[in-house]
Amino acid sequence: MVLILVLAAAVLHACWNALVKDGGNPWVRMGTAIAVSGFCGLALTPFLPFPSAASWPYILASVAIHQVYFVTVCLGYRFGDLSQVYPIQRGIAPLLVAAGSYLFIGETLTHQGVAAVVAISIAILSLGSVDEFFMN
Repeated sequence: MVLILVLAAAVLHACWNALVKDGGNPWVRMGTAIAVSGFCGLALTPFLPFPSAASWPYILASVAIHQVYFVTVCLGYRFGDLSQVYPIQRGIAPLLVAAGSYLFIGETLTHQGVAAVVAISIAILSLGSVDEFFMN
């Protein structure tokens, strides 16, 4: 069941990125995607407890980080192709999370953890170069 949920999340994530890229204004499409997900989340709020005061700095930091992410998605799709921009965005994420965790909360990885993050990032980033390789 977990595998099905993970695969469904991956498909949905790729789909909304494709919708943002596919024609039209990426800013409007991104705004629409954010609004739809916001309304879905809002519909669930009556069933969840209110966040504690200690969690609000993290919630606000997450909102700020995601706004930067959404802007970079729109800019990336404005200037690049989906087959290259999407793997770069997804491949750099594990590196950014590992670096941010180290810098901001002092989280350290074992040698195996570092190797895993690097391997995952290289594997995902390589997907962006496959298209370039076969086009030449």
